[in-house]
Amino acid sequence: MFFINLLFIFLGWIVSSFIILNILIILFFGMPITKKLEEKKLLKENNIIKSYRMAIIILSIIYIVISISIFYFLSINILIAFMAGSVFSLFVARKKLGKNKDNINDYINVNKDYFISENIKEEIDKIKM
Repeated sequence: MFFINLLFIFLGWIVSSFIILNILIILFFGMPITKKLEEKKLLKENNIIKSYRMAIIILSIIYIVISISIFYFLSINILIAFMAGSVFSLFVARKKLGKNKDNINDYINVNKDYFISENIKEEIDKIKM
């Protein structure tokens, strides 16, 4: 049983790294920076927020379905191990949530069609968060 719990701690860590962390990056970086760029009139149109909302909904549903499936098909102990792995993942990755080089580059690459300014990276660098 120890190895199964250890496995689900690891799975919780991996799943959380791909799902929960992305939701938090959207909430703490993507949406605020988009709103500030919109205030500065640097976006052609703001479909970015709509796509972020949809991503949050879809990722949340996936995480909830995984959690419920673990509880329903396995046991509460394994669900607790899975959740412990998720919490550990968030603790380890907390530095990735704000305005950093990786988040800025990902933001620019994903949303490049919506920018008016060619030097959007410099504009984002000027924004205080």
